[in-house]
Amino acid sequence: MAKKDKKDKTFNICRRYLVREGLLRKEEGRPSNLRIIQLFCKHKKISCPPTNSSWRVFRKLLIENKVIEIPVQGQKKKVRVGRESVAVTSDMSKIQVAEIYRRDLVKYATTPEKKIRSLLYEINRDITPIEFIFQKTWTDTPTKEFYISDFFLPSLALTIEVDGESHLEEKQIEKDRRKEDFLKLKGIRTIRLTNKSTYHIDANLLAKKLEIL
Repeated sequence: MAKKDKKDKTFNICRRYLVREGLLRKEEGRPSNLRIIQLFCKHKKISCPPTNSSWRVFRKLLIENKVIEIPVQGQKKKVRVGRESVAVTSDMSKIQVAEIYRRDLVKYATTPEKKIRSLLYEINRDITPIEFIFQKTWTDTPTKEFYISDFFLPSLALTIEVDGESHLEEKQIEKDRRKEDFLKLKGIRTIRLTNKSTYHIDANLLAKKLEIL
């Protein structure tokens, strides 16, 4: 995590803590970092760090007062992954966490995803043999980020993404772009389908989109 992101996260955690304790109201907007420090120290009845101190000094105070919890190596912690809370340990690799996400996505496949999966089986049976992997995980080693493709067709060097409304959000658009760029470097192209478009697609039309008919 970048230093700025870690700094912002530190103050956001404390701000939410102050809201829960009734010392801040959400409608007041975001207070300055200095105001957050002052409110927290007053609430805990501890001395404020000098104003020229690094934000890490304040983070250490939050850890000492158990506002921020640092998990012990290997300690299990319940976290939200997809639609379920699962036990994730602090020493899990990105690949292990990605596998937890993948299993969740397979278990709770959306109706449009199930439709495309059914059509791929139909293409394999009636049109041409085609292998595919549902919810394929990829790990970008340099950035330590992982991606999951809805469908991966190895023989065509192709992925299919079935996009719901969340893919219109700016943050998700940026993540989708990074995933496509990552796959392009591997020589893999991406076809994107919207949820609505899957309602009117059949095996022949999908095969044409995949350029195998």
